[in-house]
Amino acid sequence: MQRPNKRRLSLFKGIIIAKHKSGVHTTIRVRRIIAGVGVEITFPIYSPRIKEIKVIRHKKVRRAKLYYLKHKLPRFSTFK
Repeated sequence: MQRPNKRRLSLFKGIIIAKHKSGVHTTIRVRRIIAGVGVEITFPIYSPRIKEIKVIRHKKVRRAKLYYLKHKLPRFSTFK
């Protein structure tokens, strides 16, 4: 049953593999493995619908875009 004025919060925890543009139109692409299938969602950072973005762990990488994680095993594109 849906109520007209209620919204549900959903958490999406994953690895940020790309950041696009700069300024108000900045988006990030987040990758996560769900039931053995890779799922990628693009989020606008400055959207009023996004309540919070929290960095859990930061690692140094040598590339700006981490698209190579798509072709790796699922254990490499997840975090503990």
